[in-house]
Amino acid sequence: MATEVERLTAGCERLALLAIGPWSSFVLYHHVIEDRLVQVVAQGSPFPDDEARGQPDGWNCRYDYTACEAAFARLNRREQRADWVDIPQGASTCGAAEPGRDPAGQRVYAFTPNAEMALAFSAVSHPLPNRLGQLMLHNPEAVNQTSLWDDLTALYLLRPDVFGRVSDSSGRSGGHLEPCVSARQIRAILVASSAGPSSNLGR
Repeated sequence: MATEVERLTAGCERLALLAIGPWSSFVLYHHVIEDRLVQVVAQGSPFPDDEARGQPDGWNCRYDYTACEAAFARLNRREQRADWVDIPQGASTCGAAEPGRDPAGQRVYAFTPNAEMALAFSAVSHPLPNRLGQLMLHNPEAVNQTSLWDDLTALYLLRPDVFGRVSDSSGRSGGHLEPCVSARQIRAILVASSAGPSSNLGR
């Protein structure tokens, strides 16, 4: 794996790492990219690398706790921290995005792909988003109980301006990033970004 990563990134002087799953593979290839790594963006919260009372128990870390520990030990030695991105975990960070938890603290599926998004994808001329839209329309139940967790994380690399950093006094949710715009706006930006170059990102 390390050899392949090295080959694929041979012409890159600066790299951003997008982590939307367990850290298992990162610990196998980190040594071939770490000197060029300028940004790490990861899905979820809490973030284990510098949250005062947090532990690396975010959803992705639970799949491979040993790899998660090793990854952040490596990043910490280089004084590199991750930007963690999540759907809102309570009242909206910026007062514009619906929360992902109700007042009782129960998760609700905010930022969910819906029929409007599926129709928009299916109208894109590029074959990949077009096919995605058709699949979503064919089997809408497949996305009913999900959110745009990974999509938001990737979008942060392209549109950091639509996110805000959460910082509260508890030390439990401080420091991760959440969207500052509505789910409808996020869905529109994601569809636009699938249609072509960065000029389509809805700025």
